[in-house]
Amino acid sequence: MSSRFKIALSLVGALALACVLVVVLRDPPQASSQDGFELEGDDLGTGSGGGTDTADNPRLEGTGDAAAKGARVGPDGGGSLVNARDPSGIDYSDPEVREAELRRLLGQGSVDWQGVAKIVGLMEEPIPQELRAAFLNGLTVGPRRNQAMFAFAVLRDESFVEDLFTLLDDTGVVRGARTAVLSALWQMPGGDRDAIVRQLESRLSGDVVKDQQLLHAANRRGGPEAARALSEYLQTLSNPRQVPPHILRSLDLTDRQTAEVFAASLGEVKSPKVLKAMITAASQPGAREMVQPLQALDRDGMPDDVRQQVLDAMGRIGDTASVDYLLRKAEEPGIFGDRAVQAIGSLNTSARGVAGVLAKALDGSANNPRPRKYKKSLLIALGNSKSVETMRVVAKTLDDGDAEVRLAAVEAMGRMGHRSRGYVDKLGSMYDSGGESEKRRVAIALGSIGGEDSIKQMRRMLKGERLNPSLKQTLLMGMRAAQRQLEDERKASGSR
Repeated sequence: MSSRFKIALSLVGALALACVLVVVLRDPPQASSQDGFELEGDDLGTGSGGGTDTADNPRLEGTGDAAAKGARVGPDGGGSLVNARDPSGIDYSDPEVREAELRRLLGQGSVDWQGVAKIVGLMEEPIPQELRAAFLNGLTVGPRRNQAMFAFAVLRDESFVEDLFTLLDDTGVVRGARTAVLSALWQMPGGDRDAIVRQLESRLSGDVVKDQQLLHAANRRGGPEAARALSEYLQTLSNPRQVPPHILRSLDLTDRQTAEVFAASLGEVKSPKVLKAMITAASQPGAREMVQPLQALDRDGMPDDVRQQVLDAMGRIGDTASVDYLLRKAEEPGIFGDRAVQAIGSLNTSARGVAGVLAKALDGSANNPRPRKYKKSLLIALGNSKSVETMRVVAKTLDDGDAEVRLAAVEAMGRMGHRSRGYVDKLGSMYDSGGESEKRRVAIALGSIGGEDSIKQMRRMLKGERLNPSLKQTLLMGMRAAQRQLEDERKASGSR
């Protein structure tokens, strides 16, 4: 191949890439955020570290928690070469080509950080020394720090860790940039996980409000050292419950090694205040390694509020072992049996085997000390499971002798959505014979179930005489929801 031909081929490739970049930069991609802090300002509010338990994982903008979605990330944190090159595109498998393209992208006035991330995710080699400043400036300068996080989410060059900690300790770094630096420290795959956690731990002050971001970063980096650091930090606080639940639960206890370290600490703690904070941390879906350590806290001599919190945690974990334990406790009289029933109603899991266990319990619910509450909780949990296999058991309770149980069964049908369409006529009959409360509950369920039959039923119901205005509004809203669902299904079917 002649030199002149090679140059021509390179120009064609560069022109094609430039066209793509023009399209991309018209609408700059935004790094989605699901679990970070406000990127442009670190204000954590005032008071004692608030946070509400109903918002365990509040929307915390701009840290690029899901930034890696912009790049194909491999199991080691790196990218994949699959589809990295079109027939006439750039050969990203060549390190020299990668470096040249990286230089070009970072030299633009408005950096395409998703394009940078695509290249960085493929790099085993370090970032060239003269380009490092562009990465760090991307975090600390200007309004697009969340965009720069795309690159850090796939960066394996561990030498950046030292630079990031230098920036973290620099009092001249603005508040929003400090947040971005912390986000980079827990997201980037490069660097030793435990070493980073220990460095973050060394910067904790003991002031919960000031420490929240550091705690969050250490927890999200995760691992056994993070479990140790969190449990030890909680034991130094006079009021560990000041640490917000969403930060406590940001430590991934579905990881077995992390859970083992945390469980060992849980078994050694004596302070009820610390126990409550640690139980909150353990209350996360799928944290099955925490079930037995939590069970050990449900014993005589332990404060009642700790024991009740243990039962709530079992409901949040939601695997077969935790559900079995709740069902056994629900057979007991007294406050702990009541709390277990309540926890069953909070189950929101489709974990394998759970729905079958709940359905079996519903079949035998007549012998429970509090059959009405027990049935209602089981029905809501089964509705949340969306299990087609348990539909028959749920449908039986539509004819239950207790009106509250019937209403719970209708709600469960609604929660199961389109899976309940075989029972639309039955729900229509319940509407016709029911009171205002039952009619409204049926209308809400039909809106969630959707389908042509649900729409027909609601149209019929809207023709009823002396229709209550509130019920009419509920029916109209339900019918609109069902129509939207039907349109979406038709579109999805047509696209196949």
